[in-house]
Amino acid sequence: MEIIYLTSHLYEEDFDRAPKGAKLPNPAGQNFHGKLLKAFAKVEPTHAFCVLPNVYHHLGAKSFTSKDGVEYHYLVPPTNRYIRALFYPKMAAKKIAPLFQGRKCVVVFDSLSATLGTIAKTLSEKLSCPKIAILTDDINNITGVDASFAARIHKLVDDSDGAFSLTKGLLDCYQLSEKPHLIQPMLVEKEDVKPIKRNKPYIYYGGALFEKDGTKDLIDSFHSLKPNYDLVISGHGHYEPQVIEAAQANPRIHYLGQISKKEHYAYIAGAALCINPRHYRKQLDDCAVPSKVMEYLCFGQCIASTTSTPIKESFGDNINWIEGPLESFFMAHLDEEKNLKDLIENKASTMIFEEFGISKTGWNIHQLLKKFN
Repeated sequence: MEIIYLTSHLYEEDFDRAPKGAKLPNPAGQNFHGKLLKAFAKVEPTHAFCVLPNVYHHLGAKSFTSKDGVEYHYLVPPTNRYIRALFYPKMAAKKIAPLFQGRKCVVVFDSLSATLGTIAKTLSEKLSCPKIAILTDDINNITGVDASFAARIHKLVDDSDGAFSLTKGLLDCYQLSEKPHLIQPMLVEKEDVKPIKRNKPYIYYGGALFEKDGTKDLIDSFHSLKPNYDLVISGHGHYEPQVIEAAQANPRIHYLGQISKKEHYAYIAGAALCINPRHYRKQLDDCAVPSKVMEYLCFGQCIASTTSTPIKESFGDNINWIEGPLESFFMAHLDEEKNLKDLIENKASTMIFEEFGISKTGWNIHQLLKKFN
């Protein structure tokens, strides 16, 4: 069985080739789909058809095979969003379908993209093959999404033949609980990481910069309590101007902007504490797993996080849980000299790589695909 994987993911080396100063796609999604492609390629021939975001159109249409065995095909859609929405999906499906005519295949697609969902629907009909949705979040949790777009996404996803899902709540959300599925709360990749060494110890946050993700709370608590650490922040989002302002006003706050995956991992490994202050919402908890906490668990020494039920159920003993205001958490874990104290150390790395690494995930995917034979 061959895999037709529809995504906006780019090969890692190309993702880092965006024009200087350009607004980049979500790196968490980029990293996740890159790892999932490798897992699929462990068990079946995998063809990644990548619909390039506008910022990467300069890469052009090209095909190549990665060192992990994934066959990449870059597709350049129209820049006009209306033409892209109305006409491009059928054009792309018409181009892809003849390559797989008469071959046994399955279409796999990122459920958060209407363009990819429409291509997947058209392709599965043309090739008379199943389609599997990759469920990483409830579309209603995405900032800036209106009700009509969310309804469109559900229409494209709800009739899928199966799913790879981070949570059970996502299966329920998209009405796929009764279809063949694989639930796996995280997907990790073992890498050699050299910890970043700075002149002073630091607390690290790497991720989306929004008030709802706790960015304001983190900066306010740092200003108020003045711990004996630097605060290092990476990522991007609507709260970025305030982060820049805070870094300019306080020499102990350092804003890196959006950094590469390897640099991000290196900052995680070198931090005295990695933190996820995202505000808790039950709807979010049911349907999303914070990717930053998964990365912290792989490479971090000490981790603090607000509640994530899927992670808590599997690795709760390795995380310092933030229950209540963030400032109260810091007050409980700073001694008289403003040094961190009484923190649980993360010892989950080995278990995570064994349970949720590329090879084990590939085996789990193989079991799922057997249901479509």
